[in-house]
This record gives sequence, C-alpha cells and structure tokens, in this order.
Amino acid sequence: MERKSNTLQNGIATNIHIRNGSETSLLSEHFHKYHELYFLLEGNAKYFIENTILNVESGQTVFIKQGNIHKTTYDYGKSSKRILISFTSDFLGEEYFPIVSKLEKEKTILPSAEASKEIRSLFFKIHDEYSVRKDFSLLQCKNLLRELMVILSREKPDANSTALTENESIIQKAAEYISNHLEDDLNLKLLSSKFGMSESHFSRTFTQCTGFGVSKYIKFKRLQKAEALLSSNKYTIAEIAMRCGFNYSNYFISEFKKYKEITPFQYAHKNKNNK
Repeated sequence: MERKSNTLQNGIATNIHIRNGSETSLLSEHFHKYHELYFLLEGNAKYFIENTILNVESGQTVFIKQGNIHKTTYDYGKSSKRILISFTSDFLGEEYFPIVSKLEKEKTILPSAEASKEIRSLFFKIHDEYSVRKDFSLLQCKNLLRELMVILSREKPDANSTALTENESIIQKAAEYISNHLEDDLNLKLLSSKFGMSESHFSRTFTQCTGFGVSKYIKFKRLQKAEALLSSNKYTIAEIAMRCGFNYSNYFISEFKKYKEITPFQYAHKNKNNK
C-alpha cells in the first residue's frame, strides 16, 4: 500500500491510496474541516455521506463537503485504488462556492468518456504538482483545481449510484428519519419497530451500512444540529439543548465539549466574534 501525507499545507493536500484485497474493508467514520474530492481509479466502493448511501465504481468522482460525516466500505478481497484531493474553501476561492454547493447535492459524478480522461488527468496533475513543489506549485494547484471543479459541475450525477438493496434503502430512510426528528425521543426500540426489523437486526444492519452504532449516530446528528444553532446566535443554551433532543442542559454541555473541545457558550461567543 502506498500512502502520501494528507496533512493540509496552505489549504490543500493530495493522497494516492492503493488497497489490496487482504486489507480491512472498512474505514471508520469521520469528518473533516476541509472538502474531499475522490477519483476512484480501480475497484468499487460504497460511501455513506450524511444520510445517503452511494455505490461508486471505477471512473467515478465523489465530493464530500467539509463537516459531512462519511464512511467508506470496499469489497472484501478485491483491490482498489483512488486519488484524493483535500482542500479548504479559502484555497478554492469564494467565487467557486456555488460549485461546491452543486457538487455537495450531487455527491457522485460519472463523467462522459471524453470528460473522464480530462478529469483523470487533472487529478494526477494536481497530485504531481503538489508532490514535486516547484516554484509557484500552490498557485498551479489552485488553477488546476478550479478547472477540475468547473468540469465536474458540468457533468451529470450518477443515477445508478443510488440503486440500493432493500436493507440499504431501509437504513437510508432511517438515517433521514433520525435527522428530521432529533427533538423526539429516538432509540433503537422505536426505530427498529418503525422500520420493521428486530432490534438486533436493525442495529447490526445500521452499523454495517453507516459505520455508526444507532445511539452514536443519533448523538452525532444532535451535536451537529446544535453546532448550527449555536452559530446562529438566536437561542439560549437551554433552548438549543431541547431543540436537539438533549433533555438535560448539563448533559448537552458535557457532550458538546467532547465534540468541539469547548463549551457551547464558548463556541457561540467565538462564532459571534468571528462574524
């Protein structure tokens, strides 16, 4: 396996990951403070991004917006190869934010045969430019990335990537239900009953499809919503706790501090000062 450093320097990083069939098929769920753009060179993969399950094949591109929770699963016993570009919004530039929003909604792109060659070439040009570090390499990376984003925005999303098995479809609906009912008393018993599974089967299938345990996913989505509400500076800490399904403010404060490493009040104050 070859792995390049993916630590962002000046707002961008690249990575080539080659996975052989003997490696674990699951990459644990995570999220970043930067965008990720994948091109799957070889093999197949399954992505869970926020509430969506996607099937991705060789030649397709996946965009993951900063802050979006995601997990990748590969076919066990089969090799894969992907190239990844990570970058911040500031590196790309404000005028490209509409393209970021468009690609976030579409998530997967299956380029036309003509565009695929150009897209593949741009991924490698950016990776090579970033790795070699000649004079003005970062500027050239930015130029190439901007060109890549425009080309991707003109291609159509892949409709087949959303073709799911029966269990995957149920779990995707369950994930969407959780996100839309965070104020409710959500638990494994309620969800498994609502979606017609035994508790053990629902729990196991949910984890297989999303990378999360049910309770962990519920808590993460509640904290994610709380972060957005705190950023708005419209509600008190107690109001936000209730709106996000935390029955006790002290518990909310404790969990949010683990999540962001500062208290909700500190986060709201910091965000207010940055506006």
